[in-house]
Amino acid sequence: MTLNLKPVWAVMALAAASVFAGFTARAVDGETPYATISARNAFGLLPLPAEPKELPPEVPLPKIVVKGFMNIFGRNDVLFTVMSAANVPVPCVLAEGGRLDDIEVVHINLDTRTVTFNNHGIRQEISFADRPASPVMRRSQ
Repeated sequence: MTLNLKPVWAVMALAAASVFAGFTARAVDGETPYATISARNAFGLLPLPAEPKELPPEVPLPKIVVKGFMNIFGRNDVLFTVMSAANVPVPCVLAEGGRLDDIEVVHINLDTRTVTFNNHGIRQEISFADRPASPVMRRSQ
C-alpha cells in the first residue's frame, strides 16, 4: 500500500509560504518589535537629524556717553557714563586698557577728542562732541 504524499507536501508548502509572506508583510509595515530600534537609531546607523539652531536674543549694548578727559602725570583718563539695565547712568573713570565689566577702553585720542571702546566685543569709537547737550538750568525770575 503506497501513500500518496503529494497533497501533504502541497499543504506544508502552502503553510510555509503563508508564514513567510506574513513575516515579510510585517517587516515591510514596520510592525516587528525590531522596527523601533532602527527608528530610535540606537546603533547610530542613520544620520542624526539637524536640530534648528536657536540664536540667543540680542541684548542691546549699554549706551556710553563720554563726559570728559583727564591727563594726570602723563596718564590719559576718560570720564564717561554707562547706562545700566535699570536705565540709571553709572559714572566711570578709566585709563587706556582699563576695564569695567565687559567695557574696555582701547584707545584715548586727546587731539581728536575720541575714545575707542570695546563694548561687549564690539568696537565703538565715541567722540566727546557726540554727547547729547545737557539741559541748561536757569533761575526763575
